[in-house]
Amino acid sequence: AFSVAGPCMWNTLPLNLRAFDNAIVFKRHLKTLLLTECYQDLLRVFHFCFINFIFIHVIIGFI
Repeated sequence: AFSVAGPCMWNTLPLNLRAFDNAIVFKRHLKTLLLTECYQDLLRVFHFCFINFIFIHVIIGFI
């Protein structure tokens, strides 16, 4: 239920983000936080795939 999930999500936010008393500033910083986290996850996946791609091509090149 939202009455449980809402406070749980709120408590996971960084303290400096929860301290904003202006909704517009809060939303801007929340978007930045979420996009940064998403981008970092995508970057990790891309890095993993790229390393595997290079490894496979190096192995195939030696066969």
